[in-house]
Amino acid sequence: MSLTKKVAYNTAMQFTGKIISTIIGVIIVGLITRHLGQSGYGQYTTVLAFVQFFAVIVDLGLYLALMQEISDPEVDERKAVSNVFTMKLMSAFVFFALAPFIVLLFPYALIVKQGVILMSISFFLFTLAQVLVAIFQKNLRMDKIIGTEVIGRLAFLITVILVVVFQKGLLYIILGNVVFNIIYFGLIFFMARSYTKFNFGFDFVYWKKIWHRAWPIALTSLLTLVYFKADTLILSVYRSEGEVGIYGATYKVLEIIGTFPHMFLGLVLPVLTAAYVTNNIERFKRVYQKVFDFFLMISIPLIVGTMLLADRVMVLIAGDEFIASGDVLKILIWATAIIFFGSLFGYIILAIDKQKKMIPYYIITAAMALILYFALIPQFSYWAAASITVFIELLYTLFAFYISYKYSKIGINLRSFIKILFASLIMGLFIYVLFSLNLMLLIFLASIIYILTLYLVKGIDKSILNELRAK
Repeated sequence: MSLTKKVAYNTAMQFTGKIISTIIGVIIVGLITRHLGQSGYGQYTTVLAFVQFFAVIVDLGLYLALMQEISDPEVDERKAVSNVFTMKLMSAFVFFALAPFIVLLFPYALIVKQGVILMSISFFLFTLAQVLVAIFQKNLRMDKIIGTEVIGRLAFLITVILVVVFQKGLLYIILGNVVFNIIYFGLIFFMARSYTKFNFGFDFVYWKKIWHRAWPIALTSLLTLVYFKADTLILSVYRSEGEVGIYGATYKVLEIIGTFPHMFLGLVLPVLTAAYVTNNIERFKRVYQKVFDFFLMISIPLIVGTMLLADRVMVLIAGDEFIASGDVLKILIWATAIIFFGSLFGYIILAIDKQKKMIPYYIITAAMALILYFALIPQFSYWAAASITVFIELLYTLFAFYISYKYSKIGINLRSFIKILFASLIMGLFIYVLFSLNLMLLIFLASIIYILTLYLVKGIDKSILNELRAK
């Protein structure tokens, strides 16, 4: 298979697999929220948020560092994988062993603390598997990764269904997550060894080299998590489990939608990087603008539709008990839309290799987030958490745009904004008039109306696909 066909095949498989995985994930969320209710889902959200902090610390930027290493044909791949995997194994063991002890300092219910112990095992396996994904990325076999993820999620779904049928509780659901990651890690580990016969590696001089490459990524990832997850943890300390459940169910929608810009930008990044490195500034500007317009085409109707349908969407996903999440979603959807553009500007910074220039702004953003979270969440609950999230995402996006423009001298224009806004408002009017229709039918028809209107006003530009094919 030619390189072009391999890239196309992997791209198609990743998008297809992510769609299937997302659908399974939404079904799982719906089952868990209905089974556990607001308080139970609040406990589940707290466990996830707590352990995710340790997962990001453990990452240490090692995945991207390994990806960069083994992409160099002169690097000894077996040595690189052996040493980075060992670094990840040791750091994961230390930090995930600490998590169950640190959670004892928090005023959580016993079941939450027990859940952290189980979830730490799950994330330990997941983080070990993630660093090995670099091997599949290099060999253009991401179809194997996405296939493994779907198999694992199906196992998790079956576990959750059994938990619901036999009326078991939170710990059994978390145990299902452990089962998912046992399958995920086991399959990836043995498939990875078919490409590289890695073992344990203790070349400490090489470790120092890897750490020098990885630390900026590790720091920015940690600072990002501070403002991305600290709201949930602070909410869990100062407010009720039910409030955490309402916020957690809404935030899950943000996380699901928020994976799309990163998936898409992962395809665009090589195009942008190649154009910038070869000084093909015209192509760089063209791709940059087209991606910006494409994200406008997604984010504006997303906001308009959600402002009208948020309550019904949350009831469909999580059940009647979570109708209050609809009002929170009307706030968080703005943060979700902003993430598209923050991600774009962040990838522009990656393409021009100016990641370190963003570190002070990550620190400022994380510090402001923590100050506002601690000041306002205890009194205003999830309303404060959601509103601050919007502000913080906007602040980060402005910082990222500033750095990307300062060092690339390339900006964006808003010439397509009016056409997209017009088409979105026509779609919104359609939703308002036919609001009582079946929700899924209404969303489908509204999407058709939006696309047709955008086409009629000449707001659709498909040439970005040609740019990707040309890479």
